[in-house]
Amino acid sequence: MKLSAAVVLTLVSLACTTNVRADEITLTAKEMFSRATPLNLRLSADGEAIGRLTGELIETDGNAAGYSYKPNEEVLADGIVIEKELRVRLTIHNKALVQVAPTDVRPSRAYLLVGHTGKSMSAEINGQQVPLGEPAKAGNYWKRFEVPVSALKDGLNSIKLRGDGKIWIARNDDHAADDVWKQFVEPSSFKFSSGGSPRSTKLGKNNDIEGEYYVRLYLEGTAHVSSGLFLLPMLDAANLAGKPTASPNAKVKSIRIKVTGDWGGLGSPAIILRAPPQTGHSKEFEFRADESEMNLLATSSKPLPQYFRIQLQMPSADATHHPQLKSITIATEIEAAGNWSDKLTLAAAHNPELPESLLPVAPHEFQFERLDHPRLQQLRKEYQLDEVVKGCTTDLQRMEKLAAWSSQLWAKGHLSEIYPKWDALEILKNHSDGTPIGGFCQQYNIVFLQACESLGMVGRCVSIGAGDHGLKIRSGHEVVEIWSNELSKWIYVDGQAAWYLVDKETREPLDLLELRARQVAHFQEKPYRAAEVVVLAKSPYEWKGFGEFPAFTELRMIPHTQFLDGKLPMPLNQGMRGWFWTGHRVWTDDLYPASVLYSHRITSPRDWNFPINQTHLWLEQKEKPGEVDVRLTHNMPSFEHFVVQIDGEAERSLKGNDLTWSLKPGENRVQVRAVNKLGIAGPPSWIKVAFKPGS
Repeated sequence: MKLSAAVVLTLVSLACTTNVRADEITLTAKEMFSRATPLNLRLSADGEAIGRLTGELIETDGNAAGYSYKPNEEVLADGIVIEKELRVRLTIHNKALVQVAPTDVRPSRAYLLVGHTGKSMSAEINGQQVPLGEPAKAGNYWKRFEVPVSALKDGLNSIKLRGDGKIWIARNDDHAADDVWKQFVEPSSFKFSSGGSPRSTKLGKNNDIEGEYYVRLYLEGTAHVSSGLFLLPMLDAANLAGKPTASPNAKVKSIRIKVTGDWGGLGSPAIILRAPPQTGHSKEFEFRADESEMNLLATSSKPLPQYFRIQLQMPSADATHHPQLKSITIATEIEAAGNWSDKLTLAAAHNPELPESLLPVAPHEFQFERLDHPRLQQLRKEYQLDEVVKGCTTDLQRMEKLAAWSSQLWAKGHLSEIYPKWDALEILKNHSDGTPIGGFCQQYNIVFLQACESLGMVGRCVSIGAGDHGLKIRSGHEVVEIWSNELSKWIYVDGQAAWYLVDKETREPLDLLELRARQVAHFQEKPYRAAEVVVLAKSPYEWKGFGEFPAFTELRMIPHTQFLDGKLPMPLNQGMRGWFWTGHRVWTDDLYPASVLYSHRITSPRDWNFPINQTHLWLEQKEKPGEVDVRLTHNMPSFEHFVVQIDGEAERSLKGNDLTWSLKPGENRVQVRAVNKLGIAGPPSWIKVAFKPGS
């Protein structure tokens, strides 16, 4: 039986005043999902509830999995046994219900995933012989065997494999950033002979490789408490309703949060309220409620924050229990002096909310390359990129010129001998035959991306392919999307194929998620908006429609572009053999789910197409009627300063993050843009208000 519950967190200040007013908002599941940052959550098809993404990948090889130029294979033969140890969690303990027995969260199905090239294989799991039927494919190169859930145990599981052919090894020394190869301190892959030799961590034909076998588990129908997080944008306790300005000198007396939903008997969600230091507190303010209801009194030394974020951690899910979040109500009481908000009317505004930080794995925590990096500026100068884009007046025109340029830089690469660093200058360096080292689609698009970055335009790398559901299109292409400030969106422009796609009717350039939706509709024989290709230069490729290359149905994003210093994890020789790296952020939905090889899945369009270069304005009344404090936040990579425009005056630079706006009777307008270190300004955010001082 499902239990219906409401979780309430109330914080009350001790301050007393006669000038107290209340504010309250309620957000439905659909409204929350459109505004918040979800992690491993999904919106139901009817938009009425938010639930957990189920399915859990368990692996220890993903950080260094991929094509290696070094020996990375284990040859299976008579007498050779390989063993993989993987930790599985089948029970959870509810901290709030310590007297209650642990909850069983066994999956509905379990799959053994093996990077194996042979014809036969047998398995033993926790000492039990497990029959392996005909495998399905995962990611083209992996085999997926269903195994009995009953063979698994809570804790460390031993998986022993025998057979013929080869199993790949993720070498420890192949990790793209050796200083972060610390996730798995203890090895989990071993080799021994059935004749009784001791097991060894020295793998490979010559027993000289340290690393992890390509052996993983995927559990269907379960999700653990470590995932399922949800973060709302920054809220103003004095202005929940979104009035033109907040009250001056607001002192928050109380904050009340009420979450409603069906929790499936697995405990209540945790509510976490945070106020980061940049909102005026000397240190981060945090309160967490794990129980269904809690009340706290604030002391004079710990006042309640006016600006705060709300994070929810959903209960676990298993094969039969699926917690559902349906709404959230936030109510505040504040005391304020000199409130003159009745003299203001919001006439119009474009003031987008900024995506909030959740975890380092979230897309909006994307780590962008420094636009003033010396290597980028050397590329710009050495290859005269200012001349390449001479005469261009828009972002799209510059992208067109740079994509045409990058597509013509070499005809044949040298990847059979060397896979260059993700550095355009290294890719363009001459090989011994006098031609650039070059490469394939990955290298063309890295050169294109870094050329854009050198001129102040920001991009990201995405692998696209057909996925695991039978789409018959040549799979695998490494591409980029570049952010357009004019269009306020990501645009897929191909630095190898020298093309981009536009909506046939509106002529607006399309992003990868839009192209994916149209291709899925094409193969499901559903209606979709037509697209056309814009060809920028001659290339070996021709776009013939959504029924042919390239495949957009599986999108795998690399969560950073800091390739030049090599300090962040990266895929191993991306594109040379499959896409095994588990650091990708992968789009998934019911129409065409992501491969079981990936654990970081994204379901929110806003979270996938996170906006950048944005500015948000917070307006707060000052005590003197007609004076407004404007506080500014931004999410611009390589930020340098703001530019401000008041009414029709010329733009002026602002080094800080706040200003005083003196209103005149009648209509007033303030506009702000963020500017990066190369002088490129982001889209404008603006607010227009009407001020009637005598009313």
